[in-house]
Amino acid sequence: MMGQVLSAFLGVFSFAILFHAPRRSYLACAVCGAVAWGCYLLAAPMGLFLATTLAAIVLTLLSRMLSIALKMPSTVFIVTGIFPLVPGAGIYHTAYALVSRNMEAFTLRGMQTLALAGAIALGDEVNFVVPTGNFGNILAGYYARSMGLPVKKLICASNRNNVLTDFFLGGVYDTRRQFFKTTSPSMDILISSNLERLLFECADRDGALIARWMQQLRTSQSYAVGQQRQEWLLSVFAAGYADDRDCAEEIARVFEQHHYLMDTHTAVASRVLRQYRETSGDLTPTVIVSTASPYKFAADVLTAVAGKNAVAGLDAFACSDELEARSGMPVPQQVKALRSLPIRHTAHCEKGGMAQAVLDAFGGK
Repeated sequence: MMGQVLSAFLGVFSFAILFHAPRRSYLACAVCGAVAWGCYLLAAPMGLFLATTLAAIVLTLLSRMLSIALKMPSTVFIVTGIFPLVPGAGIYHTAYALVSRNMEAFTLRGMQTLALAGAIALGDEVNFVVPTGNFGNILAGYYARSMGLPVKKLICASNRNNVLTDFFLGGVYDTRRQFFKTTSPSMDILISSNLERLLFECADRDGALIARWMQQLRTSQSYAVGQQRQEWLLSVFAAGYADDRDCAEEIARVFEQHHYLMDTHTAVASRVLRQYRETSGDLTPTVIVSTASPYKFAADVLTAVAGKNAVAGLDAFACSDELEARSGMPVPQQVKALRSLPIRHTAHCEKGGMAQAVLDAFGGK
């Protein structure tokens, strides 16, 4: 038994290196894997299911304690520590595909490996919550669902510009509202261009009806789809929104409880998921579609985690450094490299001069 535990220790240590875990976590990751495998071996006489469950519980608790002690996301220890519990060949090929950037093979191998390990059951429905303003990624989710992916609900998460939330809940798309600049700027949109594609399906592919709705949007800034079509939408979608304060609270909560650092857009999705579960009682396993590194919005994330005083007088790079020091999460190399890169674009213009600026850029008159 001790030989197997030692093998697990060495295997997880190696996998942590392959997984590109932070260097200072290598030893802790190896301990997690060895302890989990030891628990599995001790409980093996009780049956595969109970042994795996016990090992997973111990691994989760140990990962949580280490995440607090080392100020790292618990996923660092869980993902590497579960290595001995998952079929070795499968996880090796999954990891190899990931580091080789072969995402198709990574997805296929990963799903096969998880299925073999009993971590998920093929065919079970899951929910997806997507932070969105232009309705692109979540529309792709709808198409995947239509092609057979077992998705129960697609949850549309909006920020304070909650035109999509109001549309799903009320059946009326209305842009006659104030536009807000938020801490999740990629979602600061009032006209979601990709929604038209969903409406085409909702209207039984009646192009003439879609054309009338779009004309109403241009002339009166709103359109209504009617109760029957709204009910069809709500059979597939759910919707909610979170403002900047909700977003900051969610970043702080998740970091405090799980030592996981979210960007502002992902925080919107996380908050909306909690709201959805509280109101609907739907506890279906759910994937939060994370959208960006927190270092892309370092000042806002740092403010959420440490307060406004922490960012006083700091530029974006200094905020990244402070966030790294507080979280233990390394700044991505691409962000670090920006410090030494030359500024390529220096031209600027007022809003009214944009057309001429474009012409000037291409040598026009």
